[in-house]
Amino acid sequence: MSEKRVTKFYKLRSVLILMFFTSALFSQTTPFTITGKVFFDQNKAIEFGNAIALHPNDSSIYKGVPFENGIFKLEGIDRDSVLLKINAVGYSDHFILINRTNSDSVIDIGEIILKDNNTLNEITVTAKIPLFEMDGEKVKVNVEGTGLNAAGTALDVLRRSPGVLVNNNDNVTVFGKGTALIYLDGLLISSIDILKSLPSSEIKNIEIINNPSAKYDAAGRAVINLITIKNNLQGYNGNVIQNFLQGTYLFTYTGLRFNYTRKKISTNFSYGFNTGKQWNSDEYKRTYKLNDSANIEMNNYLYDVQNYSNNHYYRAGLNYRPDSITTLGLQYNGFYISRNNVSDNNNSILLNGNEAYGLHTNTKNLPLQINNGINANYSRKFDTLGTELFATMQYGNYIIGQTGKINVETKYNNQIFEEEKRNSNKNDIKIISAQVDLIKVFNKKWKLQSGVKESNIAKLSDIKFENKDNAGNWVSDPSYLNSFEFNENIAAAYSELKFKKKKINTRIGGRAEFTNSEGYSKAQKIINRQYINFFPSAYFGYDFTKDLITSLTLSSRINRPSFQDLDPFINYIDSLSSFRGNPYLLPEYTNSFEASLVYMKEANLTFGYSKTNGALRLVVDKLNDSTEAFTATTKNLNKSETFSFGVTIPYELEWWTTANYFGYFLNTFSYEQASIVVQNNKPTFSIYLYDEFRFKKWFSIELTYEYTSAGVDGIFVSKPFSMLNINLKKTFFKDKLTCRFVANDILSQYIMAGESNIPVYNIAYRSRVNTHYFMLALNYKFGKLKANTYKSRSVSEEEYQRIKFGK
Repeated sequence: MSEKRVTKFYKLRSVLILMFFTSALFSQTTPFTITGKVFFDQNKAIEFGNAIALHPNDSSIYKGVPFENGIFKLEGIDRDSVLLKINAVGYSDHFILINRTNSDSVIDIGEIILKDNNTLNEITVTAKIPLFEMDGEKVKVNVEGTGLNAAGTALDVLRRSPGVLVNNNDNVTVFGKGTALIYLDGLLISSIDILKSLPSSEIKNIEIINNPSAKYDAAGRAVINLITIKNNLQGYNGNVIQNFLQGTYLFTYTGLRFNYTRKKISTNFSYGFNTGKQWNSDEYKRTYKLNDSANIEMNNYLYDVQNYSNNHYYRAGLNYRPDSITTLGLQYNGFYISRNNVSDNNNSILLNGNEAYGLHTNTKNLPLQINNGINANYSRKFDTLGTELFATMQYGNYIIGQTGKINVETKYNNQIFEEEKRNSNKNDIKIISAQVDLIKVFNKKWKLQSGVKESNIAKLSDIKFENKDNAGNWVSDPSYLNSFEFNENIAAAYSELKFKKKKINTRIGGRAEFTNSEGYSKAQKIINRQYINFFPSAYFGYDFTKDLITSLTLSSRINRPSFQDLDPFINYIDSLSSFRGNPYLLPEYTNSFEASLVYMKEANLTFGYSKTNGALRLVVDKLNDSTEAFTATTKNLNKSETFSFGVTIPYELEWWTTANYFGYFLNTFSYEQASIVVQNNKPTFSIYLYDEFRFKKWFSIELTYEYTSAGVDGIFVSKPFSMLNINLKKTFFKDKLTCRFVANDILSQYIMAGESNIPVYNIAYRSRVNTHYFMLALNYKFGKLKANTYKSRSVSEEEYQRIKFGK
């Protein structure tokens, strides 16, 4: 980076930090602490209870803390007068009015003796939890306490969520919006494999945000945030999970999750591993005119088997609360995935309908993926209104590589010619980031949230490809040999102001991001970009009644290319087929608008529009050489436009829950192929039907059906696909053991297929993965719990979503 650019960058960073700390000046107030001891007899302390500070005027809860062994310490009180309530199971509540008459930082109220409550009776409260809830800004999918709790994994829950599409490559998109950023407890996940290893029973709910506000990273078309269940009780609890999945092959998952909380410290740990096999198949058909009298047709069939034998997923966390207003957190995540993959590729080449020659390629790969990440965070509350400071730092290291042996047989004129090849590649990615956020609540009407963030990404990759000559020596192939070094720095600042009064709820905000990128291939600089972007967002909501609300949202987003897509690599399939990186990719920019009408937080009606400039999509081209080879690469199309409409209709009885989603969107893509501008558009319909039938004291049965009609995506026109699932659930031993039998994709119709819409040549594809299977899932809960508070906070990292991992 030149000296001028460096100066410009640091000036911008200084301005961003100054903007944030200007808003930080709003923080105020020095709180005080109330302490005391609680007994039920002169010498016998209350084992567990709660100390709660109430507002004296209306007895509403202001602050509270659990205690044990009769000693409580209620910190962070910044009001001159509070009503202290002491309660414990089996004893009458005790109230004391506390008035602060001086500047003492601690008020000790001495000993309190509680009286027995002889009228205590057992009370059972049964509440029906709706499957979906809407508030105009997001859709909340409740997992805990619903049939989705038994879906299998977190990824299975997303597959069963309305308006969310998961394709055969496990890419997650939101209907009518596009690619979504996926967060787990506020932390952007590094790999979809994390969701494959996370049991659905550990998820509390999922938030689907179609038009994210300025506080979220500007990347992605939408945001999906999975929130896990937190342990709010003293003691320990956990789950032992064993899944047996039988499709074409047997595949198993074994996992353990453990939580422990005592006083001010909370810890969590999880570990899982899987064994067995998975598979996927791909078919490609390419046809084009060689000249006026000759037509070429290529038919590829690829079948890939992944053998899982050494795959581990692990996660550990520690939270410490020195007082009731401060939290310190540390979280570690990682996985180690080592597979043995065998891939067979048969390519039949036809000339005017007759076989000219054939290629058979057998590839044995040893892919390896290693991830280690750590997150440290700090949060502190400043007043009773909700003013809070949050700071975090995060580091992640990713190693993605593989070695492979390739055997090629070429059949020509009844003769077979054999070749041996081998390749290896390695990607080493390091990401470090820091973020500070301040939420300042002025009163019940006004709230200001501001923050700054900086992230640095460094990527090193190396690719080697060798051919064995007639003498048995390995000779490097320079057309595939490459090394790539990529560095990127992103500095960001945001601020958003919220106002709420009676029936009106509004939000307006903006986010600024400065990006500096440099890339080197074979020691030559091929990427050198610096750019600043501003992303405005706004929300307006109006409550006609408490059950009927309407809202309008506006947002601006960016989607940067993945690190691997920028890498000028060549992924060899056969001598006529390959995938290639594109270092000249630019980010795509999207502006969107959405209007919605929500009834009773469950039924809703939405209309939306979005326009994307420079849309990133996969494109297939014929190479400009003497061969007939094709390659697939990601490119920037001219633009895309989407008009969308959706409606959700839920209904619930004591024995039956149903939720039905119907969506429609019209996609239009504009791109240039062989100097010809092509418009590719088609309306798409989506249906999602969910039904759960409960047979008391026996079992429950869950049915889900999804259907998506033909549509367009970039240069391709896709065909319809669907999925029908059945889930039977039965609990034993007072609900400690949950057994599920799942029949997934019963009709085997979850097939991604389509063909290209380009004037020069035609490409058809058909892709399948292991979705047709039967699964027996066992989940045993154990623990001994009492009473506590637990809190975990983490930073969101858009950069991690730009890392691609293999199947």
